[in-house]
Amino acid sequence: MATLPPPPPVATAAAPDIEDDYLDGVGTLFLSTSFVPLTLSVGPHALTLAVSAAASTDYDLTGQALWPASRILADFLAGTPEGVAAVRAAGAIVELGAGLGLAGLAAAAAAAGGAPPSPAIVLTDGEPALMDVLRANAASFAADRPGVGAAPGVRVLGWGDGAGAAALVAATPAAAAVGGFPLVLGADVTYSLAAVPALFATAAALAVKNGPSVFYLGYVSRSAALDRAVPAAAAGAGWGAGREVPGTRRVMPCGMMKGWVAEFRRGVANK
Repeated sequence: MATLPPPPPVATAAAPDIEDDYLDGVGTLFLSTSFVPLTLSVGPHALTLAVSAAASTDYDLTGQALWPASRILADFLAGTPEGVAAVRAAGAIVELGAGLGLAGLAAAAAAAGGAPPSPAIVLTDGEPALMDVLRANAASFAADRPGVGAAPGVRVLGWGDGAGAAALVAATPAAAAVGGFPLVLGADVTYSLAAVPALFATAAALAVKNGPSVFYLGYVSRSAALDRAVPAAAAGAGWGAGREVPGTRRVMPCGMMKGWVAEFRRGVANK
């Protein structure tokens, strides 16, 4: 596994618990001081990620923790015929709110067995403090698989940053060639009502402008309000209301919520 760079400094100011603003804001990121390797079976692949040592007990670590819906989306992308086919058909793939990068790296693993060239994959997150661990995970993935070529790209991208989205498309030749990313990914990124419209608007800004794009979302049903807001925001951004991908629904580890892969499409009707 690639050597993990030193962690960012720990914030000293008190921060509110994410549960307090769970549905009204994104919450404050707490920075971890230590990471440990975690190996996961994703479809037929074994992926090793550096995760926060507190990830199993402190969900205030947000992007440094491995959130449940990322496993659902990763298993779909790398472990089902539909997911693998979607990955291999896309010339360029971008993950939003990547955190540790599991979904994007699962896509990279699925793509590795397909016909060349493999799709360009870019992992993005709006939190600059996550870039070191995200780059380390991408580099570790490539180092463990000498035949896959370059590591997935890593870039800071905040939701609602239209100029940043346009710059990312322009900086990714495979996306620029077709006018955007044919495949957009996001896992467990709809925990905030306030952020949902910006999420779908950013996905639309990254999508192919005059052709089809698909957005696969690892979704957890946390509240009736979110269940209503997500399809409404998707439709408002031109993605349609979407659909639940059959066979992907799971009970979350807490036993109280369910999650699944939701599929949204632009430039082609939802299935």
